[in-house]
Amino acid sequence: MSLFKAIFLVLFLIQTSYCWSDGAGLEACTDMTPLHGPNTPMISPPPFSVTTTVTSVSQGQTLSVTIARTNTANYLRGFLIQARTPANAAVGQFFLTTGMRIVNCAGFPVGSVATHSSPDQRASIVIVWTAPTNYLGPVVFQVTAVHDFTTFWTGVTSPTVTRGNRRDYDNWEAMGNPGWSYEDVLPYFKKLENSRVKHAHPDYVGKGGPLTVSEVDYKSDVAKSFIAAGLELGWPYVDYNGPGQIGISYLQTSTKDGRRASSNVAYLYPIKNRKNLFVRKLSQVTKILIDPKTKTATGVQYMCAGKFHTVRARREVILSAGAINSPQLLMLSGVGPADHLKEMNIKPIMNLPVGFNLMDHAAPGALTFTTNASTFSLYKISPFDFIQFTAGNRKSVLESIGGCESLAFLELDDPSLTLNPDGYPDIELIQTNGAMHSARVFPQVFGLKPSIYDAMFKELEVEQRNAFMVYPMVLRPKSRGRIKLKSKHPLVYPLIYSGYLTHPYDVDISVKGIKKAIEMMETKAFKKIDAKLFQVPIPTCSHLTFGSDLYWECHTRHFTFTIYHYSGTCKMGAKSDPTAVVDPRLNVKGIKNLRVVDASIFPEIMAGHPNSPVYMIAEKAADMIKEDYLNSV
Repeated sequence: MSLFKAIFLVLFLIQTSYCWSDGAGLEACTDMTPLHGPNTPMISPPPFSVTTTVTSVSQGQTLSVTIARTNTANYLRGFLIQARTPANAAVGQFFLTTGMRIVNCAGFPVGSVATHSSPDQRASIVIVWTAPTNYLGPVVFQVTAVHDFTTFWTGVTSPTVTRGNRRDYDNWEAMGNPGWSYEDVLPYFKKLENSRVKHAHPDYVGKGGPLTVSEVDYKSDVAKSFIAAGLELGWPYVDYNGPGQIGISYLQTSTKDGRRASSNVAYLYPIKNRKNLFVRKLSQVTKILIDPKTKTATGVQYMCAGKFHTVRARREVILSAGAINSPQLLMLSGVGPADHLKEMNIKPIMNLPVGFNLMDHAAPGALTFTTNASTFSLYKISPFDFIQFTAGNRKSVLESIGGCESLAFLELDDPSLTLNPDGYPDIELIQTNGAMHSARVFPQVFGLKPSIYDAMFKELEVEQRNAFMVYPMVLRPKSRGRIKLKSKHPLVYPLIYSGYLTHPYDVDISVKGIKKAIEMMETKAFKKIDAKLFQVPIPTCSHLTFGSDLYWECHTRHFTFTIYHYSGTCKMGAKSDPTAVVDPRLNVKGIKNLRVVDASIFPEIMAGHPNSPVYMIAEKAADMIKEDYLNSV
């Protein structure tokens, strides 16, 4: 079966009786833009959804596309829909249903363009399309259209007619990890969440899970401009946790009613009174107890109130200490690179590449833009703001996630794929409603020396200027680092060799991301708020022409920050994979009754944030543990 990865870009024109009353004219065939005088498309998220009857389609197969309103305030009165390939060629054929007609566009295949036949108000319309028999590739259904003569939307994106961007997890499976393909893990993503995202695709979200996922109610003028700028550049507004990621969106967060929904809140707190659960607070595990003869994990040693204690495991030990501390604990327990363990005077029990394959998402910081729009500043927040937020006013800056509000997922390494709706994003542009001078804690968080801060940002602080930042985060870095022990003492932090920017690809894609963020400022949307690049160079790069590729490369090498997405240090892989620490069932290779369940098992880091994937891994691990136990009794 041939799969068609289809995205329906729906541009709705809901019109008056004297404009497109019986459907679109021939003048709209090529660029799909209605002749509505000086009026331009709306920049707000479109109040319509597009759904399809199938999730995969073969050559010549017929499917139905439903265009429907998402609120009662907006009726659909008109549309123009086309089916195009990434090369912009029209394909397929629409069939007449009630309320529509075919447009015979010159140079287009017969039946490949459809529009409405009357301006009647309707809540939805169903359109029937048949896939071509001579094309194997992605199909984009583009639709342009209106609520009245002045109000219309462009760039509405439907789900693709497939299972979406599955590459991250399909790659995991291809690396020797059966059971970890996108089709395998999608049910766990749906199981874990309770989505409140209005534009989320129903086939890709869960509604009854423990973790609440929602959009932040508060949206600054900068965030609104960021979304509008993306739409102006042709980027679709997407549910980036749905079938496709390429496009622009407001942030989806693990928050509930304006407050953080942590794993503690979502999973642990509701079951705290279970008799088979005991949580030892203020305690730190210092060693996994492993019988060196049988190579079996039997329990853990931990420290509490300055004393060592031991807990024995009847069945398994589950290690979930994260990509830094999980490898540390394994090495302290005799599982790791034998030569390194011997250096630390630790007797090796199992020689495994623990600590290698360290990955992280990083981004060049300090890409600052000034604006006449109001931006976040800790100094502007009053006690009254806290009172309002506590009382239930969620449309407050206090609801924002560290100032992050909106983002864009793009594929920049190959310019021909930048707007491919089924693309594999390599950069994420993260917009924040504030800058380094917005709070005294920011320079400390980013580790800026006072002299560097004063040289670059003191001017903004003194003049109390409104400013915001955009972080171009490299999604699929090729650089790798390593975790090593500094001491055999468990309370001594391990050594972190991040390996940032050791591969030239990461520098190159960072520079492309910086330039794309600057390009956004040239849009009408950002010019409306007078957004301008703050052109104060990094002192160590001041010898280079500001704004040149060489300057931005220097900027990247001197001002890149971690996004704290450490992963990969206990890599999952086939038993025959010499670089793997755990097998596809998450068992530590060569050690009985010991699993690792956290971000350290990632074979490759995903093109997104690891918060939800870590929950997914835990949900899947829970099922595997139960399956293995039932098979053993």
